[in-house]
Amino acid sequence: MISLTRRQALVASAATLATGLSYPVSAQAPISLAKLSFVADLILPKDALSPAASEVGAVQELQDMIKGQLNLEKLMSFGLAWLDHMAQGSFENLPSAQQIQILEIAQTSDYDQVPGRFFYVFRTLLIEAYYSQPQALAGLPLNSAPQPNGYPPPWD
Repeated sequence: MISLTRRQALVASAATLATGLSYPVSAQAPISLAKLSFVADLILPKDALSPAASEVGAVQELQDMIKGQLNLEKLMSFGLAWLDHMAQGSFENLPSAQQIQILEIAQTSDYDQVPGRFFYVFRTLLIEAYYSQPQALAGLPLNSAPQPNGYPPPWD
């Protein structure tokens, strides 16, 4: 019997989603941890309650999930290249408002095209990696589940 963890199932599903896309060029650039971090921190930035994605190790986990998954590597590579194409240079050198606009274009793009699929898969894997880190939840006002101690009064 094969037993998959939730993360393994998610990566397998994401790898399947990365197949069947038509890529505009045949070249594939290496996936840079710095570029992944930059995009991840735009999607999950630091705020008053939570650290940025790169601060909790979520980006390294994301890179580990992608590594060895050829279709995912290809999707991420072309998605990151698409960001630079839209920026007409380096995506990282654009003003933040333009970076957000480009990510919004990707988010609302056709899911069956590289930008839309890239954004969906990138965000899904990033959120899995981010919220699996205790530091990501530390500043949030979450209460532990009351079930181990029963529900405290009053019982209206």
